[in-house]
Amino acid sequence: MKNDSEEIASSYDKYLPYVVDNECHRLALKSRDRSGYGIIKHRGKNHYAHRFQWLKMRGAIPEGLEILHAKGCFRDCIRIEHLSVNTHQANIDQIKQDAKQFCRVGHELNRTNSYKYNGSTICKLCKAKQLVEIARHKRELKTRASSQ
Repeated sequence: MKNDSEEIASSYDKYLPYVVDNECHRLALKSRDRSGYGIIKHRGKNHYAHRFQWLKMRGAIPEGLEILHAKGCFRDCIRIEHLSVNTHQANIDQIKQDAKQFCRVGHELNRTNSYKYNGSTICKLCKAKQLVEIARHKRELKTRASSQ
């Protein structure tokens, strides 16, 4: 009998659109969780895109194991060559190692595109995107207020 994930993946025939970025196949849909993992919606439920890609291309995920992204890979990458199966502990160890070298979205943290603030390393690319979103939101609020 198929488990829930296998049944969902086998019934999900939709092509997962992606854009190529630094050899990663990043999910082109805008849905992400707060950690940057790609999300797809199927039958009213959210599912991780990288798990779906694994199920479609390689089949079932063995009991007690997880899908890991390759070291330094973007969290929304669905390229099958960048995915592997391993234990939860291996996943945690890799996340800790990557956290020192990459931001949540997957940008490399180096002297050029990051800075230290209150003991944390801030990604300049993510911060710039955040500031653009804040400015856009403020413009929308201002436009709504002036139209009323």
